[in-house]
Amino acid sequence: MKLTVARFVGADLPARIWILAFAALLKYLAMFVVPFAGLYLRDELGASIGEIGWIVAANAAGTLISFPAAGYAIDRFGNLAVIVVACGLEAICFVLLGQTSTIAQFGLVFFVCGALTAVFRPAFQGCLTSATEPADRPRAYALGNLVWNLSSGMALLAGGVVYANASKYIFLADAILNVAALCIFAGLATRVGLKDGAPAGPKSAHGSSPLGNPIFLAICLALFLVEIVRSQSISTFPLFTTSIYGISPAQFGLVLALGCLTLAIFILPVTTSLMGFDKRILVALGAVLMCSAYSLSMFGSGVVWSAVVVIVSSAGQMVVHPAALTLAVAASPQARRGTYLTTYYSSAALAWSVGPAAGTTIYSALGPNYLWALCSIPGLLVAGIMMGVVPPISKLERSHDGGTGD
Repeated sequence: MKLTVARFVGADLPARIWILAFAALLKYLAMFVVPFAGLYLRDELGASIGEIGWIVAANAAGTLISFPAAGYAIDRFGNLAVIVVACGLEAICFVLLGQTSTIAQFGLVFFVCGALTAVFRPAFQGCLTSATEPADRPRAYALGNLVWNLSSGMALLAGGVVYANASKYIFLADAILNVAALCIFAGLATRVGLKDGAPAGPKSAHGSSPLGNPIFLAICLALFLVEIVRSQSISTFPLFTTSIYGISPAQFGLVLALGCLTLAIFILPVTTSLMGFDKRILVALGAVLMCSAYSLSMFGSGVVWSAVVVIVSSAGQMVVHPAALTLAVAASPQARRGTYLTTYYSSAALAWSVGPAAGTTIYSALGPNYLWALCSIPGLLVAGIMMGVVPPISKLERSHDGGTGD
């Protein structure tokens, strides 16, 4: 296949994919409130550190609890229908957050926000899946990953400005962005139907539950392992770089932003260049690179070396995530794809729930160098899973009815 400039940057992808990506950019930008929720609770509602921790945990719990219901809703009503409803309800919740007057009220609404937020990502990936041919799905997923990383950096910058000038308006901004995304997704729904991605016929009896599909669960385990390591980027790694390397929090923020920028610039060209490679090998090599990057922390210091660690880890991520998601979709029957994708993302959410606690425990008990050395082990385990358990993608697609029929 000829590799043109247009193909490298994804310009040859269907227009519908780019419309979906733009709508997702708006939706992901509606994350202002999440990084600043703790500050708002402290500054406006007088919450203690302990109370803030519980409320942030409640938001994460909402994410995990809603995944099974989200999967059922996607399979029953379609990706676009679920996105439109979730965006509308989330906009209402953000308006309500700005009106809360007690910590308990804020915590309850924030829990619901977490549940609604979790719905979007698997439904959006389902939209990308149904809008592309199987051969081009890795690039569509790479574009989705690009949008996620780009919007994360933009949300932090814009959210900081809004919060500093008028903290309550941060909720209104999130609500407006959700409504804007809703309008685009609703517009798409009028063209392709609200039940986009929902199965037309009866569910396949074979492999109907992801919990009964050992190959799919192996792919989820691989994602869990790499995300356990990646979660150190917001827990132990900032502690280490600011205390041991002596860099400032502002400098660390720039280092993380550089990682997001690296992904945003290179993930589509890299994914396009690797299209002909076995996805299992890509996940294996990417996981080893991504997890071993943190081991480099033992051999240098300073801002530049921190950036090296983050860039190497980002390089591994841009190889792992499109390939792993491609394998997960190939292993999921179309009739239950919503359930399968929510299960897939549940494994990542679980990793981000336990990873920081596990990392800080090892960090404090054994020291940072032990933690960085141990970070290499999950990458090696993922390589073993990919090459020893997961079959080639062609066999995955033939292992169930409707494996590629979108």
